[in-house]
Amino acid sequence: MAKLNQFQKGVLRDALTMYGDALKQEIADAEANGKRPFMTQGFVDMQINELLDALKVVSETKTKTPNNGYER
Repeated sequence: MAKLNQFQKGVLRDALTMYGDALKQEIADAEANGKRPFMTQGFVDMQINELLDALKVVSETKTKTPNNGYER
């Protein structure tokens, strides 16, 4: 897999943040209209944070060390 550059990481980070904000707004609007959404705003935050953490892991480079192969 190719390493992500800073621009790509920034775009993905911004997109995830914007998507999370939009979902939380939809949840708030549904609650304001008396509907009961199947997700909470806290759940959206948790999932977005997990995806952002995964993005960090994917975008890290692996370097070879002399004693044990590869490390992050």
